[in-house]
Amino acid sequence: MIFDHYLAVCNWSSDFNLVTTKINQTMVWKRIPNLKLVFYNESFLLVIATIVSTLVKVDLNTLNVERVKSVQVCIKIDLEQPVVSKI
Repeated sequence: MIFDHYLAVCNWSSDFNLVTTKINQTMVWKRIPNLKLVFYNESFLLVIATIVSTLVKVDLNTLNVERVKSVQVCIKIDLEQPVVSKI
């Protein structure tokens, strides 16, 4: 993390070209509203996140059950795939 932002790093390639390189992945915070408190644990959220994509991090307020109106997880998404709108 740099200044509270996640930085994704990948292997350098000698044929890297800033002009033609496409960004095909990004990390986003996904909010899951109205989840029952019994599901506020990291292992369950990992299962839910893997349905959509790859889990990067669970919000600290979520793990501490300090914000009960919604769960927040950071996931890595593939920008070349369709967005999963419902689980």
